[in-house]
Amino acid sequence: MEAFEAKNVVAGDTDDVKQQCAALQRQVTTLLLALVVVSGTLSVFLWRQASYARADLEAVKQPAAQIIQAFNKQDKANMDNFVARLADYGRTHADFVPILNKYKITVPSVPITTSAPPATLIPKAATAPKK
Repeated sequence: MEAFEAKNVVAGDTDDVKQQCAALQRQVTTLLLALVVVSGTLSVFLWRQASYARADLEAVKQPAAQIIQAFNKQDKANMDNFVARLADYGRTHADFVPILNKYKITVPSVPITTSAPPATLIPKAATAPKK
């Protein structure tokens, strides 16, 4: 391998290096200032969106409460009846139980009665006549 040669720094080169360092320092300062401006703008935007969301929530809260109250009065009994019928169906059809488990619907613990499939007749192999 070749030995590295030490280069003598000429006085003109040091001024050039100083100018480059000063330019880099200005660029870093400019980028940091831009970062502060962009992050401040984003913070103001998110603050305004949160205030809009709060106002929307207040506007929707009363009608939503009325809808929930109407559901609890009228449709809850129908929904409970439907879920009970699904659980009964799962009790008689074991293949449906994983779907009920997925939606956390408990199946009554009555034992499942499955009838054994009818026995199929397997014909005996025909025997070849012996010679």
